[in-house]
Amino acid sequence: MFVIAAHWYQGVMERVAIEYLPTVQAIFQPFFSMGTPGFAIIYGIGAGYSLYPVFLKEPARVKVILKKTFFFLSLGILSLALVRILHNYLVLEHVSFTDITNTFYSVLMYYLLITATLYFWFKVISVNRHTVAICFALAVVMYSMQILIINNLPYYKTEGLIELLKLLFTAKYAYFVMLSGTLAGVGMGVLCRRFLLEKESFNSFYIVGIACVLLGLIISIHVGDFRTWLQPVTTNYVWRWVTYFGVVLILISTIDLLLIKYDEYGKWKSAVLQFFSVIGLLAFPLFVLHEMVIPLKGILMVMTGHELFSLLVSLSMFLMVTFLLYRKVHKLSLIHI
Repeated sequence: MFVIAAHWYQGVMERVAIEYLPTVQAIFQPFFSMGTPGFAIIYGIGAGYSLYPVFLKEPARVKVILKKTFFFLSLGILSLALVRILHNYLVLEHVSFTDITNTFYSVLMYYLLITATLYFWFKVISVNRHTVAICFALAVVMYSMQILIINNLPYYKTEGLIELLKLLFTAKYAYFVMLSGTLAGVGMGVLCRRFLLEKESFNSFYIVGIACVLLGLIISIHVGDFRTWLQPVTTNYVWRWVTYFGVVLILISTIDLLLIKYDEYGKWKSAVLQFFSVIGLLAFPLFVLHEMVIPLKGILMVMTGHELFSLLVSLSMFLMVTFLLYRKVHKLSLIHI
């Protein structure tokens, strides 16, 4: 939801109240920017909590799960690329081969890569019983490798498939930077499961989370980049990862507290929690669908010549499919409850 809001709020503000756009951006940008690093960390937590224990007992089953995930991610990337390609051919005067290959690039490409390599990373972190420590050590190594070595690659001019390959490792969703967050998340996921099995309290996550948030903010001040918190982000530097890692820890502790008291909640509180849990399950299809809205609007504009009509039709299709997906997943979740 943060990612969708980050992509759309500027367009909404420009149509509704453009004079307030700088103020809204300054207030909400730190939250909007959390989508990319936050989801990478949460993906890792989910993998460490749910998939890693299965890997230790039934590695073949994990391979099957990852193959299915790889297929659905590939389908999503292909669908999004086809809509973008059609949009480019209708709107742009000249479309190069590089323009076509670049339509395949989005944050989904990172999740395709991590899905293809997650089994390997599970094997690496399972070499001994110090899994959590290995995860955090690898996270530091991956980030360092990106900063010290791979960040030099953008200076080389490339085209076509080589350009797409370069984007995978050097652009905003660079594999090794995102991997550092995911591996840290895997470590936390393993630790969360250990806490749950041993019936340990998650309250300590509050303390560590607050410390991480403060540390990230202090580092950003120290390096003179504090003002970048108020601007759209193109690169997730280490202080952002530390800060958002702390936010995720605070959220985990808060969610644990909410779920402990879940049976005591009334109808409305339970409905709110169910709503956000279903939205979480729909994160992948919602991301793909929302990315199609603007290209689809451009296609409809070429066909109709009406911008507002094209936008309303595109948004309506997004909301309709979202509603149908939500209703289906919500019904399934109620059956399992």
